[in-house]
Amino acid sequence: MWALVGGWVKTLIVIVLLGNLVDIVLPKGDLRRYAGLMVGLILLLIMIRPLIGFWRWANGSQGMTALNWINRGPALEVAIASEEVRQAEAMVQTVPGVQSCAIHSLGGNRYLVEVGVGARASAKLIRAAAHEAVTVTLGSDARIVGIHMTTVAGVKAEER
Repeated sequence: MWALVGGWVKTLIVIVLLGNLVDIVLPKGDLRRYAGLMVGLILLLIMIRPLIGFWRWANGSQGMTALNWINRGPALEVAIASEEVRQAEAMVQTVPGVQSCAIHSLGGNRYLVEVGVGARASAKLIRAAAHEAVTVTLGSDARIVGIHMTTVAGVKAEER
């Protein structure tokens, strides 16, 4: 407890000294007045900070910490899985001639890949890219059950 009070007093002393230094360095005028106002507000906030902490403690709140903003549990797992699928889709879309890609989870680490082809594209290259994308982003045990390629904008494509 005394360590907290000592730290609080030290912070107050440092802010007062810095405020006096700012007051000495700045020329007379509006800027000096505004700097004095800011130093006063900072001092006020530092002085009431223990009261705010006590109020939070009395009400059972631990305040806003960085960990309060992090998603946890199942929602986090769903968000991660969704992002992994989007990354795999983006990797497949880098293949020349691929216009769109959608990867659907079939459960049990099995996936169906639907690819829209807009130009002459190598089906073998698309299959290899899809397999690599799913393996890298979704895990080495992920399996592609099927790859379905369709024509986009009237260009002939191969289906599997």
